[in-house]
Amino acid sequence: MDPYNLKPFERAATEPASREEFDTWIEQHDTVALLEADIGDDRICIYASMNHFFWHAVLVPRFEMTDEQAIDGLLGWNMSADGTWGLATQGDRVWICDPIDYSGSDVLDQGEKLIFLRDFDAIDDGQLYVEMNQKMMHVLGLHHLPERNAWCTIDDRGDIAEVVQVHSVGNGRMVSIEREFLARYAAVTDQIFLRMFDVTRFRTGGFSGWADNQGRRELPKSDTVRGSLTVQRGIGSYARGIQLADIAISKEKLAQSLWPPYSDEERQYASFIAHDWRNEVIKELSCDPNMLANYFTKQEGLPFQVTPAFFRPEVLTKYKADTEKYTVESNSISCRGTWYMKGYDVNDAGQIHVYLCDLGDLPYEEQLHWKSFNEPPKAPLSESVVRRDFGGQWSTEYNALQALKKQCRELQESKASWWTIRDPSLLRKLNYPLTDGRDEWANEFLYLDQLLVESLNERWLRGKANELGRTGVDSLRALKLVEECLIGFGFDAGRARDVMSPLHTVHNLRSELKGHASGSTAKNREKEARATHGSLLKQFRQTCKDCEESLRVIATAFSGGEGANGE
Repeated sequence: MDPYNLKPFERAATEPASREEFDTWIEQHDTVALLEADIGDDRICIYASMNHFFWHAVLVPRFEMTDEQAIDGLLGWNMSADGTWGLATQGDRVWICDPIDYSGSDVLDQGEKLIFLRDFDAIDDGQLYVEMNQKMMHVLGLHHLPERNAWCTIDDRGDIAEVVQVHSVGNGRMVSIEREFLARYAAVTDQIFLRMFDVTRFRTGGFSGWADNQGRRELPKSDTVRGSLTVQRGIGSYARGIQLADIAISKEKLAQSLWPPYSDEERQYASFIAHDWRNEVIKELSCDPNMLANYFTKQEGLPFQVTPAFFRPEVLTKYKADTEKYTVESNSISCRGTWYMKGYDVNDAGQIHVYLCDLGDLPYEEQLHWKSFNEPPKAPLSESVVRRDFGGQWSTEYNALQALKKQCRELQESKASWWTIRDPSLLRKLNYPLTDGRDEWANEFLYLDQLLVESLNERWLRGKANELGRTGVDSLRALKLVEECLIGFGFDAGRARDVMSPLHTVHNLRSELKGHASGSTAKNREKEARATHGSLLKQFRQTCKDCEESLRVIATAFSGGEGANGE
């Protein structure tokens, strides 16, 4: 089924207005065709309940599908979607009864339900809601996301994939699942797909019952569908039957999908302009590990695995724009549930540089993204990288943003009364603005303000300022309240103002850049930053340094350390 086009199901469940169309509709020419089309799709309907229309699928143990006795038993199916596990008693005996019990078929009695309809008076006034087979959800690694009304996983691109979906169709409901996932579960449990259907069509408000055994015939011949159709002219029709299909993939294919054989021959690798320092040349080189040498395999002429390729800083924009899917750290990038790049850095020319061996670990599609930003080096590797990767030395270079984040984490872990990070994800979202564009610069100031200013507990600070004897604080906001508290701790007014100045700068820039991004104010702030610091990155780095120093002073003061005049 196509979840974006449910019209075939809507037509099947909607009675036509005209007599001529009604007479055609009750012939049910579409019933078998719809079942056949659905079982061949990438997404399969496992439950549908609408006016005139009912489908319900289960899995049953593998059996010989030419066994007419078994087929006859299945054609007499008797079960509903709201059957669940329960307790049964007889005298002193108590046992758990199966969701499929006394169904009219020995094969079906051994089957496994895929969905359960349940109700609870405290949920939506007792309306039926959908639960999925938990065993199947666990085996397939699916998780329920209520906001999507779906059971989901992470696909190979790191996106949330809605594997099981609940669809609203008119006043009815459908549940569908991706065929690939159901085929895996059918394979590992050695079961086949059974769908029961009951399609009853009549004129609503004008139906008084069926005439006895009139107009009954077999449904049109089909590879998977068996059942009967009764048509009574001018009254209506009802089709009832089953659909059987062996949708399971082979266990060999299932095993390979879980543990794919590692082979570089099956992978694709992009090539990049890189600095082959072993051969002292800048040229386009493949990131295929078989085309690279290392300390143990020093094939003559091959570049080393730690051959750097260089990229425009915009290569990171894609990752920084989707902080739910990607995590960008100071030297690494990861994609939710899929891949991880363990090392990148920035040289003095502002270029991102990555080793070919790390690029080769990325999915090919991701390699092509990096390739589109590839360029020759404008400057060598950063000094910290040379010391770390080639000199085996720990870098002692001060990183203002890392130091600031560390200070914020320590305050959070200490449970300081005046500090609460509202959104812990800010600690990973916040990074240096590496491109030279105002938008990224503005976004980073937004994150910085949210981390620093919005973490200040305004209510507690106001109480503390009052406790310290400060007056006129009832209308003050967080930054001014901290300043008043510092004065109350013994700082002179000038010193307190200087300590708070970097945080005021952050808060003001956030308002001016994000609140007036299209106006002259933002442009003027950008010009000032470039004129004073040389680049937006350098201005942001200096701001982080100033904020880290201020936050350290504030934390010391609130913990009872620094006192009068900040001495």
